Amino acid sequence: HFISLNSEIGSPTAAYDWIGAYTNGFQNSPLRQWLIQDLEQNTLPWVIVFWHQPPFSKGSHDSDKAWEIYMKAMRQNIVPVLEQYGVDMVVNGHSHNYERSYLIKGHTGLSNTFNPQQHIVNGKSGNPDLGEAYIKYTDGPNKNRGTVYVISGNGGSQASDPPFNEGKPHPAMFYWDGGDGVHGSFVFEVDGNVLTGRYLTAEGEIKDKFAIVKQSSTASGVNDNPIPRNVSDIRVVPNPFSQNAVLNFNLSEQTNLRIELFSIDGRRNLLLADRLFDAGPQQVEINALQLHLAKGEYIIRISEEKYATLERIVKFD
Repeated sequence: HFISLNSEIGSPTAAYDWIGAYTNGFQNSPLRQWLIQDLEQNTLPWVIVFWHQPPFSKGSHDSDKAWEIYMKAMRQNIVPVLEQYGVDMVVNGHSHNYERSYLIKGHTGLSNTFNPQQHIVNGKSGNPDLGEAYIKYTDGPNKNRGTVYVISGNGGSQASDPPFNEGKPHPAMFYWDGGDGVHGSFVFEVDGNVLTGRYLTAEGEIKDKFAIVKQSSTASGVNDNPIPRNVSDIRVVPNPFSQNAVLNFNLSEQTNLRIELFSIDGRRNLLLADRLFDAGPQQVEINALQLHLAKGEYIIRISEEKYATLERIVKFD
């Protein structure tokens, strides 16, 4: 079921401010009333919604900026309606780049209020080739919980904007790509209970892949909350890197961790550490020469028991 919305319906005149960009009269918005009625009447298992201005972005448009009133209005007033009815995926443009979120729910504030423990439903990569597809339950207390947000705005733009505002991605995003001369398209398909999305560059390379799988909550092997309990403040310096980088993170308590490095296509799996770490700040070296790392993109996975978190890194030569 596809829903197309207009993120530009805003006016200082309350009668036309259908997304609440200027006034507080959004509750009586014809757009909101139509959207709720449409979602309530829908009986199809997959729901994809698309519009222009994304609710979350740190690309050529920054959703935190005060003048991005339409981005803010869609985030605060439209997103909660969509998530209430279990919308599976939102696709936007506006920012001239590609960004793709984790499976998330409940974030309507500025990026500095994003709390992974609170807002991420599934903190894995979503890549089915790594065995990390996002699970959405078809029953139980967490039925239809979580949405993936995609920005596909670099199909034709030649903009020279920096790839991401202030050099940092939005914390809701797992993957991002952009910059001057960087082009790509977002392609997705639905086959039964599986939705698969791919970011296809102008050079024909698939640089991001994720899947959403619909299944019963009684299925075995399901990790309901793959968010780390003790790991925080994860960053890799430098990133991108050439020969050497350092994985930094903090532990709230002494924890057994398994730290792995995957190639983005899932074909290489290297073990960086598998041991007991003390509480406090930690560092793990990434030596490209010792690991025989070629140029490309990689994923670091930090696992504690059944919980896991990931960080994307790039080797540029």
